Amino acid sequence: MSPSLIIRQHGPLLSLTLNRPQSRNALNRDLLEQLITLFRELGDQPQEVDVVVLRGAGGHFCAGGDVREMSSMISAVRQGKDQLDSIHQLNALYGKLLSLAEALPQTLITLIEGAVRGGGMGLACVSDYAIAHHESSFGLPEARLGLVPAQVAPSVIKRVGLSITKRLALCGDQISAQEALRVGLIHDLFETEEQGAQLIEIMIDSISHLAPQARAETKRLLLSLADDLSIDDHINKAAEQFVQAINSPEFLEGSEAMRERRLPLWRARWHGGAEKSAEESAER
Repeated sequence: MSPSLIIRQHGPLLSLTLNRPQSRNALNRDLLEQLITLFRELGDQPQEVDVVVLRGAGGHFCAGGDVREMSSMISAVRQGKDQLDSIHQLNALYGKLLSLAEALPQTLITLIEGAVRGGGMGLACVSDYAIAHHESSFGLPEARLGLVPAQVAPSVIKRVGLSITKRLALCGDQISAQEALRVGLIHDLFETEEQGAQLIEIMIDSISHLAPQARAETKRLLLSLADDLSIDDHINKAAEQFVQAINSPEFLEGSEAMRERRLPLWRARWHGGAEKSAEESAER
């Protein structure tokens, strides 16, 4: 069985590949815990690793949280086999991952391909340098499933502002890679694998000129100037909001609609109940 996280180190360069291509590299508990453990270790070694490059396998970066895992968990809760606390803990893990990723003393580079949704947006938004394939697209589809982007919203707002975040979260819209570049969500575009590799190589060469401790201290300074909210307070509050959403009838309907490849009731009412695959709807 292939590992869900592929780790390769070449001197001060650490390359990470999310390796769950069958789910578009959705973040389940196992992958979250692996990333959190690794990012904690990296936080203690700013002088051993200079650059972390994060990408996804199979032509997609990250589809966000693993909806099937969450759906199974809430089913277990309703059957009395689990507690809501487990969902709170899972959602808080994602918030912790974003916090650790943003605070890494290393420069974090994301190489983005495919449909970037939900939690994948968060990872892109906390990265220091993000490049995307020119056919990539970005969105916050949580409300389509009856959920809220509780943990990811602050990162997206900090990256692109409230207006674009509202468009994505409240209009069910998505933006192209070209628009993501225009609004500052990403920093560069590439069309081929070779072009993407070249962009990263150029940036790594530039980063190699930075003194490790000065780089780490500069990053800490910049984040302290940008943040006015306690991270721990937000993670707990956001997890509580997420638990309320995932325990709602809307998530039950949204997750069942996705599993049955049909429109959820709130969308079907606009289309006379016409059938449409959930995958097609999610790509919109």
